[in-house]
Amino acid sequence: MAKLRGIKNITDNLNKELGKMKKASVKGLIEASIIIRRDMDKTPPIIPIDQGNLRSSWFVTTANKTAKGQSPKFKGDNAGKMNADHNRVISSAKGIAMGFRWPVVVMGFTAEYATDVHEDQEKERKRPNSGAHFFKASLDRNKREVLKTLAENTKI
Repeated sequence: MAKLRGIKNITDNLNKELGKMKKASVKGLIEASIIIRRDMDKTPPIIPIDQGNLRSSWFVTTANKTAKGQSPKFKGDNAGKMNADHNRVISSAKGIAMGFRWPVVVMGFTAEYATDVHEDQEKERKRPNSGAHFFKASLDRNKREVLKTLAENTKI
């Protein structure tokens, strides 16, 4: 039987390049999450603030690390519960990311009331320019910049 020469060298080199691409992709995903988060604090509708716990509950995680949200500072009587919930949600999100064969980032808010605040269009807000759909609006506004960031970070 004839033996193919150089195949192992070629596959090793391809795997090395794919590893670089994967690292770059994770970096790009994290950078994209930063774009989204910063925008939610500066372009209306921005994140509503009461005590600041919603903003503190923001997290970004991949299968291998939590890029944002490791040790939030929650305030109020339910700060301990919020901290426990925060850690549980991040752990679950990390497990979700591990289930994919490609780089994945999971981002969001862990505060149990985050969805209600995000969706409630009737509520009077304390923070000027804050309002419902702040997360969705930021994702919509930043599509091009996110795609550009991902493209820049997946070049080999």
